[in-house]
Amino acid sequence: MPSRAPQRAALLALAGAVLFGFVTMAPRPPTPRQQVTLLYVGADDCAPCRTWRSSKDAASIGSGAFTGLTYREVRPAHLAEILSDDNWSEDLRPYRDRLKRSDGVPLWLVIADRQVLAQGFGDTAWRTQIMPLLRALLTP
Repeated sequence: MPSRAPQRAALLALAGAVLFGFVTMAPRPPTPRQQVTLLYVGADDCAPCRTWRSSKDAASIGSGAFTGLTYREVRPAHLAEILSDDNWSEDLRPYRDRLKRSDGVPLWLVIADRQVLAQGFGDTAWRTQIMPLLRALLTP
């Protein structure tokens, strides 16, 4: 009767290869969270902007509730100055170039790894688009 040892060895080798394949194909551990920035664009003489800045949502942004969020703002005294170079730091100007004069304020951009993930203006965009995305990106 022939020995089964070579067949067992082959089966063990195959099982090992399959097991090794599953181990190496397992998902990699998560990478550290990407840096997320919320860019707020508004003006001091804008009534809806003042309303948002005094809201509990605006307060929660600065409270540390969103760990890992960098908050930046462009906030001139007058709406007419929103797109002026004087109000935009050099690193934010590429985002300003995305805006149109017809865009309303308050306006927010959610940025991760220098890519704009969302852009919206007004209370509806804040509630339905911007805030839910921030929660999804930053809530453990």
